[in-house]
Amino acid sequence: MSAELLPTPRSERDTAPREPRSTRARSRRAAARSATGSTQPVAAGPLDGRAARNLVLALALSGFLEWLGAGSILPLLPLYVRQHGGSDALVGFIMAAFFLASLVVQYPTGRVSDRIGRRPIQLAGLAIYTVGSLAFLALATPGAAIAFRGLQGAGAGMVQVASAALVGDAVPSRWQGRAYGALYGGQTAGLAIGPLLASILGTGSMRIVFLAAAVGAVLAAVPLLAFVPRGRLVRPGAVPRRGRPRSTQRPWRQRAVVGVVVAMVASGLASGTYEVCWSLLLHFRGAASWQIGLSWTLFASPFVLLSLPAGWLVDRLDRRYLAVAAILGSATFAVVYPFLRSVAWLIGLGAVEAATVAVGYPAVMAQLTHSVDPSVQGEAQGFAAAAQTAAIALAALGAGALFGIHPWVPFVTAAGAMVVLAGGVGLLWRGVPGGAGDRPRRPTDRGGDVTAPDRPHAGPAEQEPARLGDAAGPAWGLEEARSGARSRRESDEQGSMATEEA
Repeated sequence: MSAELLPTPRSERDTAPREPRSTRARSRRAAARSATGSTQPVAAGPLDGRAARNLVLALALSGFLEWLGAGSILPLLPLYVRQHGGSDALVGFIMAAFFLASLVVQYPTGRVSDRIGRRPIQLAGLAIYTVGSLAFLALATPGAAIAFRGLQGAGAGMVQVASAALVGDAVPSRWQGRAYGALYGGQTAGLAIGPLLASILGTGSMRIVFLAAAVGAVLAAVPLLAFVPRGRLVRPGAVPRRGRPRSTQRPWRQRAVVGVVVAMVASGLASGTYEVCWSLLLHFRGAASWQIGLSWTLFASPFVLLSLPAGWLVDRLDRRYLAVAAILGSATFAVVYPFLRSVAWLIGLGAVEAATVAVGYPAVMAQLTHSVDPSVQGEAQGFAAAAQTAAIALAALGAGALFGIHPWVPFVTAAGAMVVLAGGVGLLWRGVPGGAGDRPRRPTDRGGDVTAPDRPHAGPAEQEPARLGDAAGPAWGLEEARSGARSRRESDEQGSMATEEA
């Protein structure tokens, strides 16, 4: 009888030499470095339940503190610039500077974060935002606000990309919709409270508002320092850059990612229009400063309250339909707003719109995370965020001038473009997996899609949890795991019978 057919005696297994724990840890880190091509310290992702929950809460708290200050600036800055002699067109340029600066930094910093980790990018972004906020204290001319607003935009853009990519790294797939909902909820909570506080102070106290924004950015770094890992989190299944097919080396080569980008552009057109024209529209209808601040608060509040339920829906329903419905809903409200003469109706419908489209952001972000290889999360997030920022900047640049023609022109123009883009998203995502139970697709060397039984570009390290029945894996992976386990048991039984006969 061959010795290879016999199991190893228990005593021999127990006495066999084992690698020290530190050696095994170094081996795992070395494997992760080879997957990313990075020389920075790395750790295996996603995190376990408690660590992932603490990380998401830290990101939500950091986003709240950052955008508490940023939100306080937002509604009053257009009026502040006009009081200092700025025109409507200059207001548009100042608001667009924020997004143009974000556009410049988001894609490259996303790629850098894939190599050095997310936390350095987050901390650097908060530092730049702090400098830009403090610079407003020395504002002498309205034109100088373009540069200061640009610094704020660059810092905020860096933080946004790194935080979104970190959720993709650290959070198990089955929780990512809720995680993105919590991240967005924290940010919009700051946007809900900040404008209300600023409206109480009024434009005469803008120096206090700028100082508070700087303090908020400094405080936002505290939870990041406490809970975000120092190095790079690498999800199992990250394929080394040299080993990936050419079509997967850049996110824009994938149809699913292009659909995400088009959806982000549609959202950006709405955001850029509202950034410039919402306060001007309310002022045109006779609203007071406190009513303008209240409108921003009531618009943001439903996002906060519904962030986790919206994420829950994203984790259970088809992300594609939720995202397209949110775009069309936002376009519908944009058409209605400029034709309302009542300030109360404008404020109230703003809150209704927020409740309607709250599901859009977590749906699009989760779709992006599920569509790209784990090792290029930062690059993909930077690419999508840059596209959205470009749309916001374009809309902000033109919205001020269009508002000067007539208040309804920028809103109706943005709504029409959003409807067209929503149709494009539907075509691009046709046949692309979008639900929790869908079989993912992986790009081939020719750029097409083929159905695969693993995550996009998943390697053996990621396939193993599915075979073990890990809940973090896809739902269909568990069925395959059970089927494979039965087959292996039958093979083992047949082998044992053959051994006994021999």
